[in-house]
Amino acid sequence: MMEILHIFDGILDTYCETINDNKDLYDISKHTLYSGKRIRPLIAIDIFNSITKHLDRKTVIEKGLVSKLNNLSLGVELLHNASLIIDDLPSMDNDTMRRGKPTLHIKYSNEIAKIVANKYIYDAFKLFNRSCDLIDIFIDQSNNACLGQYYDMTFTQFDLMNKSIEEKSNIINLKTTPFFIIAFVSGYYSA
Repeated sequence: MMEILHIFDGILDTYCETINDNKDLYDISKHTLYSGKRIRPLIAIDIFNSITKHLDRKTVIEKGLVSKLNNLSLGVELLHNASLIIDDLPSMDNDTMRRGKPTLHIKYSNEIAKIVANKYIYDAFKLFNRSCDLIDIFIDQSNNACLGQYYDMTFTQFDLMNKSIEEKSNIINLKTTPFFIIAFVSGYYSA
């Protein structure tokens, strides 16, 4: 797993280098993107490696599969981080710490946090669009994540008490599973 994490750190480094001309955005991205577990891109990379292990590396590279994988795994991580930034805002959960560090809105400002979250969402969809024809799946899953956040904010304990186990499970899954679905689809599709 450490090898896969090292591979993804290289993908993150490349992304951050593309914004290196803006020192503030570079620092913000380093603060935000490098301290998580990065489970979703690791899932995508691991699935890709499992499927392509029987191919020689030259063939994989010549077919552009690694480039697709890089784009899709980075895209899912950017989307996930954007959702965390939004979730931490005062208008949502008002968290002050994330991954042992001050949240983005605490360290920089609410406005900066919103702008960075939007940039990550834009960049993610640009990467998805560049790399595959499954954009509708990614849009649908992002919509599900938004609905999950909406339910998280608007449902009270009383609302949930009146729901069946299946309805409660669906509501919880809307918030927690969309980016995992994107990770699984990305790894499979890349290969």
